[in-house]
Amino acid sequence: MRSLLLLLLFFVMTFSNVSYSGEASNSSKYQVAEELYKDGKKEEAKALYFEAAKEGDAGAHFSLGYKYNLQKDKQIYHLRKAAESGHLEGLKGFLDKVFFRSDSFEHSNPTLAMAVYRKAKLVNPSIKFYDEKNSMMTISLCLEPKGLDVKQFLDKYNADIADSPWRWAKNISVNESDPELVLSLICLGGHVPNEKKSAVKSYYKFWKSEKSVKFNGCDYAASNYTLAICSRDERY
Repeated sequence: MRSLLLLLLFFVMTFSNVSYSGEASNSSKYQVAEELYKDGKKEEAKALYFEAAKEGDAGAHFSLGYKYNLQKDKQIYHLRKAAESGHLEGLKGFLDKVFFRSDSFEHSNPTLAMAVYRKAKLVNPSIKFYDEKNSMMTISLCLEPKGLDVKQFLDKYNADIADSPWRWAKNISVNESDPELVLSLICLGGHVPNEKKSAVKSYYKFWKSEKSVKFNGCDYAASNYTLAICSRDERY
C-alpha cells in the first residue's frame, strides 16, 4: 500500500505545475525520494535524488551532499549546486565544507565561499542564517591577503596535502616572519566555526599592523573536539 501511494504521488506531481520559490524545489522525484528516505529505503531514495538533481532540483542536490557519505569533492559539488539555487541549508553546508569546517589544503576556498554566497543571495534574497554578518565578514578578511598558491606552498615546504593548515601556520609563525602567509594558512584551517572566526580576526589585526606573532590554534580551543585534539597534540 505504501509503495502504491508513493507511485501515485510521483505521477500526480509529475503532471502538475510545481513552482520554484528560491528554496528546495518540489519535483515529483524529489518528493518521492524524501518519502523513501523517511521509510529507510535510502539507496532507492539516492537513485531518485540523483535523477532529480540532474533535472536541477536544489533539494535533491542538498540531500545528496548532506545525507550521504559521498566523496568530499562530490559532497561539495552537490551542496554548491543547491546553494547557487538559493537553498539555505545547501548554502550553510557549502560554507562549512569550503571554509568554516574545512581544515584542508585541498578543499578550503574562501574566494569560492564568498562567490557562492553572493550568488545564493542574488537568487534568493530572503536567505538568512545565524551570525551571518559576522560569518561573511570573517570570509571577507581572508580575501584581503594576496592568496596562497597551495601547490607552490606544498612543494616549497615539502608538505602533504592532508596536513593541517593550522599546524603549518604555527610552524611558520615560529620560524619565519611572514604574518600574511600565517593568516592565509589560518584561513584554510580550523574545524569549528567560532574558533575559526576568532583566529582569523585576531591574526588579521597582527597582519594589518605588520606584527609577526606566534600562532597556536589551541589558543582558540572552545569545543570538546578541539580541546581533545589539543590535549593529544594532534592536528593543530
